[in-house]
Amino acid sequence: MASVKSADKIEEGGIFALYSKKLRLDLAGLAYYGMYALQHRGQESAGFSITDTLTDNETRMKTVKGKGLVADVFSLEDLQSYVGNILIGHLKYATEGGASAHSYQPLRGESLMGKVSIVHNGNLINTEKVKKELDNLTNTQRLLFGACCIDRILHFIEDFDKFLEENHIKRVTKEPYFSLCTELLDRMFLYISINKEISPDKIKKTLNILNEIIPDTENFSDNVAIFTQNAMIGLSYLYDFVNNNELIFIINCSDKVIETIDIMYYETDYEQLDMYYEEDYKIQFNCIEMIKTGKDIAKLRKYNQLTRVNNKP
Repeated sequence: MASVKSADKIEEGGIFALYSKKLRLDLAGLAYYGMYALQHRGQESAGFSITDTLTDNETRMKTVKGKGLVADVFSLEDLQSYVGNILIGHLKYATEGGASAHSYQPLRGESLMGKVSIVHNGNLINTEKVKKELDNLTNTQRLLFGACCIDRILHFIEDFDKFLEENHIKRVTKEPYFSLCTELLDRMFLYISINKEISPDKIKKTLNILNEIIPDTENFSDNVAIFTQNAMIGLSYLYDFVNNNELIFIINCSDKVIETIDIMYYETDYEQLDMYYEEDYKIQFNCIEMIKTGKDIAKLRKYNQLTRVNNKP
């Protein structure tokens, strides 16, 4: 993990939208052809959300997404069963290092106004600055920075465990998710500290476990599921990075922290979002400086705890 390798490409993609003043049976079909025409903008995944804003049906929003080209993900026959008046679609660019299925768009969540579905295309405000800083680090230092980012949002998984327990929802594993993920992150910090290689089999096994437990946010009404998803996907990015040293995975760890902040404050303090972003990037850049100057892992983890992202009202 000593060589320096930069990522040539940050995520790109295509966005498509339709609006009608009346319910239409062919809206999804029209989207199919529109997204097909935009296929050159993204080939890794395709997805859309369709909703009916003209009735009081609480289950009106439907989301379909999957890996591959438009023709692989959608069937024209199946699309005839979707009725609505608003649709958003997304095509994800095939990033060099690949991506988790849980990052395919549209992304679903809950807001004060009810269910929302979001697509985005572009980079967060300081992603390029983060990348420039990481370009000058060794792969071991990069991995350490990524682990520090996830360390600052891992605690949300404990909140998710409590949410599952309170709502009598069974976990996939006997062990609480927070205990399991804490062990995986602690193990990553240990490997970094002793500069030990992780076997491909262990990486594969870890990624399989994480993929199995990452929550599908469409199944939960609480945003803690989204925060947990970000933390778990970020944890999987660390092991993906160990597997192939693609810088994009570490950049994505940084982005997962910012995405968590975005969801946390979007409804309650939208006007101050840029300020919250800048504050957190200062924390991230400070962490990079600490890594550059050789601060030991114990001090870094203490800093992570002092600066962890908090779910403020």
